[in-house]
Amino acid sequence: MIQVWDNHAHLHKDHQTKPALEMNQTWSFKLEEVRIVIAKQQYHEGDPNTYPREENLIIEADPNRTPQYEPLYMYAVLKATVPGQGTFWFLGHQNNPACANYPKHAVLDLNGDGQAETTVQLYRWKWGNLNFTWSYIDPDWQRHNNDKDGDKQADFPYENPWTKVTPGPSGANIWRWFNGEKVGAVLKLGTTRYKVVVRSGRQVVRSPDETDTDSYGPKEIVRRVVSMYAFNTKYLRWCSTFLRINTIYASVYPQVDRYIGGDCADVAVVAYRKMSPGGLPEHQDWWADALAKEASVDPSTVNEPRAGDLVLIDIDSPPDGDFDHTTIFAGNMDDPLDPDNTNVSPRDRMMNTNFGYPEYDGTNNGVRVVPPSEYGAFAFIWATYEHFPSHYLNPRNHRIRHLRGVTEHTHP
Repeated sequence: MIQVWDNHAHLHKDHQTKPALEMNQTWSFKLEEVRIVIAKQQYHEGDPNTYPREENLIIEADPNRTPQYEPLYMYAVLKATVPGQGTFWFLGHQNNPACANYPKHAVLDLNGDGQAETTVQLYRWKWGNLNFTWSYIDPDWQRHNNDKDGDKQADFPYENPWTKVTPGPSGANIWRWFNGEKVGAVLKLGTTRYKVVVRSGRQVVRSPDETDTDSYGPKEIVRRVVSMYAFNTKYLRWCSTFLRINTIYASVYPQVDRYIGGDCADVAVVAYRKMSPGGLPEHQDWWADALAKEASVDPSTVNEPRAGDLVLIDIDSPPDGDFDHTTIFAGNMDDPLDPDNTNVSPRDRMMNTNFGYPEYDGTNNGVRVVPPSEYGAFAFIWATYEHFPSHYLNPRNHRIRHLRGVTEHTHP
């Protein structure tokens, strides 16, 4: 171990203007890279099923299970070269008792294909101070449009909204973020990406982040965690994994499948396909009018909405026969305007991609309704039908379609 100190700063003008702080470092190692590994089980030595992996995860939920939500464990594993000893992967500090039970193995994606395949041994760090900065990577929740020339077809290059970086936990020497947390204030519902930056003196390494993109958006190597909400209806649980993604008009299938963003119909279809692989196979990219009129065995027209049904809306007044917007009915909410729960009524729940509806001073009992999104006007949200213009709920302006694979019809 080599310690480099400056004992003669007073003899050098440059060192007088730049104090010797940068020189008071241990230079016996080189930081190579850092990666984020995650798991849904607590680590147990000798059990490869519990080794954290460098893969994207879906934190599933089930209202009939205790606990309802799966836990999340998240670590930063650091690759460094120690002169005379070699290059190793590290997790945790040797002299920190809190790190004693940290994993000793992880499964990494060393070939960059998005799948963890190589098990590596993890050692404890002992060569000097490291500073960890964790961050969320979120979409910008601004308007994005793949159809730049207005021909109702996506135009390359596609839009990428995942550019917003917000701080995670504060403090230094944090090798771990999540330690078995479940969906809540820190582990966000829906889709979130994460990054970590490690510094030691002038050395800086980062995990794949918002700058690592391809034609569709963030690459699969950018760590992504998708968390479900414990709806009673399974299809709604899968729809909830898209909460917080950005609205992208004329989205293409890989953008939705990879939780980058999507428009109303594509999100509804991809959520259904994730729940029921092979469902709605006719088109790769869907639109509301096709869902309203599709004659295959998957969707069928029904008169009364139930949780998990699609409500396709013709936004024109009077209706012109073309359906423009897809919503996912999330349950009757005992609206006084619909005491028998047989119609789509203002207080009923839904999920949809918000395309920036303005404040609407509607006729819903004189209540002024504001779009119910804490993130902004362009995101996939869980809301009510109250913020739509009242004519959307006219039976002539919407069509209710039942998806064959949705077998539960219960309140959310």
